Amino acid sequence: ETSAAARSGYARAVARTWGKRCNGLLMWDEHRADIAPLDLAVAHLEPGLETHSRDRWLRVRRMVRHIAGSVQQRFDWFIFVDDGGFVIPENFRLAAVSLEDESRRGVSSPLYVSGGWGFALNAPALAELILSFDDRHAGHEDGLCPHPSMRLTGGRQANAQALVQRCLAYRGLQASAWEQMSRVRSALGCVDQASELFLNLKYSRDSLCHYAVLAFMVPAPYWMYDIETAVYGES
Repeated sequence: ETSAAARSGYARAVARTWGKRCNGLLMWDEHRADIAPLDLAVAHLEPGLETHSRDRWLRVRRMVRHIAGSVQQRFDWFIFVDDGGFVIPENFRLAAVSLEDESRRGVSSPLYVSGGWGFALNAPALAELILSFDDRHAGHEDGLCPHPSMRLTGGRQANAQALVQRCLAYRGLQASAWEQMSRVRSALGCVDQASELFLNLKYSRDSLCHYAVLAFMVPAPYWMYDIETAVYGES
């Protein structure tokens, strides 16, 4: 788990680089003075009585509930990444519009994408995720969308992304395979099928789409500034 000092460093770097290009930015850290009251305000909806406060799934659910209750109506898409994610918002918009076109479903239909980098939901899919949280049948311990518990989600390695997929599957939604969609790949300048939409900085890639959507596994905050310069040039 990222240390407090590292989280603070990443938060500053994100705010000064790709975060300033987003229509909205929320860096969720319950230990921060500005976030703690927001977390407390939704705690009654996700009490977490059977787990501990560090439960990653509990924390994600509280964050999602805050977003759904406070800002959902203001935005079309919501991107969720860890500290080491660097999103290129302009390219994500290109991909999202192309995804909506190729799926032949407008912004009023639920769509989401997911991968090792995190996940992104449009507003209708976010609403479906909240419905899965509130469904008592989905939420029993062995259900598709379990409530936080020590047995299932209390470990440090609980995969919140996989649990989001399970919750949305309960609502009948599957992640869009946008990496394989011709319209998305064309919009992002992918020259061949080997071109990747995302750059995992832990592993080298022979070919990236010209308008790659994001980089992830950024190993240190100062890398954010180098990526910013590589993508946008000197400021």
